[in-house]
Amino acid sequence: MIDGLPYKKMIFQGSEKSAKSLFTIHFTDLPKPLRTSKINFKYPLEEILFLTISSVISGWFEDWENIIFFGESRLDWLRKLYPF
Repeated sequence: MIDGLPYKKMIFQGSEKSAKSLFTIHFTDLPKPLRTSKINFKYPLEEILFLTISSVISGWFEDWENIIFFGESRLDWLRKLYPF
């Protein structure tokens, strides 16, 4: 058990779209601190969080340049889940 839930219930099966849905459910209600009225708004917060968390899990987290490299090198995979 993890946090009171049976471990096998926490493992989801299905397509990568299911992973997006699960991630989106947990992070869409966060306040969005990004500016939306200026040109510097480029990506939604969910995409930034997904890229950053995926990069950290993969071991590419020393600095922002590593996260950028991770995102650029795995753009095809990331675009299966979000527009990027």
